[in-house]
Amino acid sequence: MVMHVTRSFLSTFVLAASATLAVYSPASPMVSPAHAEGAEVDAGAQAVLDQAVEALGGKDAISKIKSMQAEMSMQANGMDVQMMVAWSRDGGRYMKANTKMGQMVQGTDGTTMWMQAGMGVQTLTNKEQAKQLDQQASMFMNYLEPKHLIEVTMKSVTSGGKKPFNGKDCDCLHFVNLDGQEGDMYFDAATHLPEGSEVTMGVQGATSKVSRIMSEWEAENGVQFCRTFVFSLPHAAEPMMMKVTKIELNNVDDSLFAKPKDEAPAGAHPMSGHPSATQPAGTKPAGSQPDAGAAAGGEIKLEDLTPDQQAKAKQMLENVRKANDIDSTKQMVQRLEPMLGMMPADQKPMMEYIVQELKKDIAKAGG
Repeated sequence: MVMHVTRSFLSTFVLAASATLAVYSPASPMVSPAHAEGAEVDAGAQAVLDQAVEALGGKDAISKIKSMQAEMSMQANGMDVQMMVAWSRDGGRYMKANTKMGQMVQGTDGTTMWMQAGMGVQTLTNKEQAKQLDQQASMFMNYLEPKHLIEVTMKSVTSGGKKPFNGKDCDCLHFVNLDGQEGDMYFDAATHLPEGSEVTMGVQGATSKVSRIMSEWEAENGVQFCRTFVFSLPHAAEPMMMKVTKIELNNVDDSLFAKPKDEAPAGAHPMSGHPSATQPAGTKPAGSQPDAGAAAGGEIKLEDLTPDQQAKAKQMLENVRKANDIDSTKQMVQRLEPMLGMMPADQKPMMEYIVQELKKDIAKAGG
């Protein structure tokens, strides 16, 4: 029910082996380091939320969803990104992101959280990463069952009356999250379905609006699911559209959430960091670069990268600097650094360069 565009998942795209420092995402802006004892929700807001749940299919139908899997397609920074998320009521969470630059997978069976990128599998213990994964994999259930999300991430939700949004008359709910971030959720006054949301974010010392529009609702087992998300962010050249291409309910094998064995798949593509039939063992993928600066313990220079990587690195850094304040950049670096050792060899120098330059930004800001 709440808006799923924020800094938290922006940096998750960074964590993807795709190496796309994307500034768009469907994760919740209400992800917070702390948990609330219970948000204050006024009677008007509760009535709107109750109407929305009924419009989405009703509590009974929604409660029958024991597991779900969804596939999405989107573009970020001119690069196609294919994603898949899976969720189960028993605590299973899974997220996979694919681009032409590689693949990154995260998952948990509710006990052990793990990440797979390149040729390694890593157990994760960072609580913030666990919350991130939960929000990503729960992106659909969060709007179908908003109560828990509101309870653990918000201070208050109040009725804002009728307001126009996306060319429609909508019921507006104003929220304040645990970090003091404010925003508005909008529900179509005629259908009561979620129409979208706006969040106020601090970017480069200024206040900007981040918006999300939801459309093209289709039912699965009597429950309505949004098939198109459109995100607009400050400084972005154009809105980003994410299309949901497949939703499957109650058919997820629990083995999907289990930590895989730490071994290279047979015949893996060179982009994944593994040898293939076209890449003899002991050779590097075409176009790969040595860790020039990193190997020598010195600074990585832009010219150490391939021309294509130079262009990508500059674009990524530009997008991060436009979309993130310095605190968000710090969080992004903290998430990126543990991933560097698992990056494919041909992409690692570029990501090391990006982390290096972001650290310089943090230092200049006195961080």
